[in-house]
Amino acid sequence: MNHTNLERDGFSFSSVLEDLQIHVKTKIHVTLPANLRKLCIISQDQVIFRSEEMGDLVQLHLKLPLIESFEKTEIMAPNLKLLTLQDCEKLFNFDKLKQFQRLKHLILKNCVYPVGLFEEGSLLELEKFEYEGECFLAAEEICSLSLVFPSNLKLLTIINNGNMDICIDTSLLLVTLTRLELAGYSYNDADGY
Repeated sequence: MNHTNLERDGFSFSSVLEDLQIHVKTKIHVTLPANLRKLCIISQDQVIFRSEEMGDLVQLHLKLPLIESFEKTEIMAPNLKLLTLQDCEKLFNFDKLKQFQRLKHLILKNCVYPVGLFEEGSLLELEKFEYEGECFLAAEEICSLSLVFPSNLKLLTIINNGNMDICIDTSLLLVTLTRLELAGYSYNDADGY
């Protein structure tokens, strides 16, 4: 579905629909079917969601520059495996992502870094985390940050496009990693160099 001049107030979809892609430039109301397996929503304006639990949803891609809280999506997907958030620059609260305990792959592009998301034993099944962006904190007065990662990671990509001094302590990097890509950082080893 690709509407640049959307005049309808809302959309509902068939319950047998498994793959849904919505690209819009205007405000839209969407009622999401429970049987979706893949969902992609790209909007330049506000998207108002209505949905039940989507137990079959395994892939979710959202490009929503105006979203401030993931909770407002009302998306409940206990079996989600891949989550991509792109250009969600106003999204600062990532706590609602902790519901995705079966998540295997998280991609954040041009979003605020999810400080605290990986603490307290959340997202234990996460194997791949990819972040590219320039905003690591909502509070500009904080000048450095130590990053914490889930214990099961195999792939870690973090690209800092901003000016913030981020310290990666190489002694904290996980033994489970098979691929590591870091750019735009200061590095510390066990000797403090």
